[in-house]
Amino acid sequence: MNGDIDKLMAIYTPNAHVISGDKKITSDNLAIKKYWTPNKESQWQLISYTVISEELIIEGNMASDIGYYTGDSQYQEGRKREFSGAYVIVWRKIDGVWLIHLDMWNSSK
Repeated sequence: MNGDIDKLMAIYTPNAHVISGDKKITSDNLAIKKYWTPNKESQWQLISYTVISEELIIEGNMASDIGYYTGDSQYQEGRKREFSGAYVIVWRKIDGVWLIHLDMWNSSK
């Protein structure tokens, strides 16, 4: 939320995948970084973001995390928007550190 894209990218594996809604699979870390980099001309800003894990399964060096997310954004004119959806994250443990290998979500109305 604070815009530190390098810290965000540090939680992804070198060959991570991002699947967002109806978009194509993003499998290149430069493309993932571009996806998450804040647009300076954006008319809105993220205010809050929360995830609620429903199921976490850890087996060896792989883990799956399934749950829901909610958040709030605010537009320049002051209007607020709530959003929510479901997510799936596949984690890989590399050199003792858990990293996101697959990050997938969709919104719900």
